[in-house]
Amino acid sequence: MACRISSAWEAEALRWQDLGIRVVINRIGLVLASHGGGLPMMLPPFRKGFAPYFGRGRQVYPWIHLDDMCKMVIHEVENEGLLRVYNAAAPFPVDQKDLNRAIAESLGRRVISMPVPRFVLSLFLGERAGLLADSWRLSAEKISKTGFTFQYPHIDEALKDLLAA
Repeated sequence: MACRISSAWEAEALRWQDLGIRVVINRIGLVLASHGGGLPMMLPPFRKGFAPYFGRGRQVYPWIHLDDMCKMVIHEVENEGLLRVYNAAAPFPVDQKDLNRAIAESLGRRVISMPVPRFVLSLFLGERAGLLADSWRLSAEKISKTGFTFQYPHIDEALKDLLAA
């Protein structure tokens, strides 16, 4: 569902190019920030000693540190030759179990991994369950080729920065 909506939205936005208007679209991964984004919603179970994962926990999550997301948008605005669609995701995505490990280590917590079956997600989230249970594939290669460099390309350094406070 989300993919269909995104594709339709992107196609509509790109029509502005026919009018001579520069269009840059970002397909945004999981944004990690200390206040806002996806990270604060993930932390409570870890602080209680649990690390939930969905299905097998091997679904890939592209992610991006908020600082890198902001820097990417500035890079796109300042470089007028950049057009069309870019993936706003760090160059090294992680699967859910690796993300859980990195969060637990960054918090200095030992946690018990707990599987959450997909049908349970579906009961609470309906079609949106796929956002958590399925892999998303976004590559940072295209934006990196424009000269953009990530300050936080690896999940461990991103979480260390975000959870330091």
